[in-house]
Amino acid sequence: MFKRIGRRGTAGRKRKIAGLSALVLAAVIGVGAYAFTATNEVPESNAGVGVNVVKPYDITNVEYEPEAGNRLEIAKVKFELNEAASSVIAALTSSATPVSAEYGAECTELGAPTKWECPVIPIEIKEAAHLSVAAVSGGKV
Repeated sequence: MFKRIGRRGTAGRKRKIAGLSALVLAAVIGVGAYAFTATNEVPESNAGVGVNVVKPYDITNVEYEPEAGNRLEIAKVKFELNEAASSVIAALTSSATPVSAEYGAECTELGAPTKWECPVIPIEIKEAAHLSVAAVSGGKV
């Protein structure tokens, strides 16, 4: 019967404006997020698994050099490999399986990539039972 004028009309209008503002804000955030992710670039790369045969080196012409100050300890080992190597290390131990700490410094090539001289952690001659050599044909050991 009576028509209300005043507060009720402005409250509805405020709700409509608030709803429309929320919708516009969501649209702006969505467009901003899309624009941000659309500019990310990922460089081309490769991934996968490969299999190849790894051949062991044959070690020949082994010579042991004693420590300069103690002739009862071995300090260096010289030997030849059947194939060229780019990096070699050696360990002379009393046990069959040396740990990484038992390997000496990197070996020195003796004029050819198959001839090497390696410093080893000094060990008494009577305890030296196993020579272990790690060598690679590319890169570093």
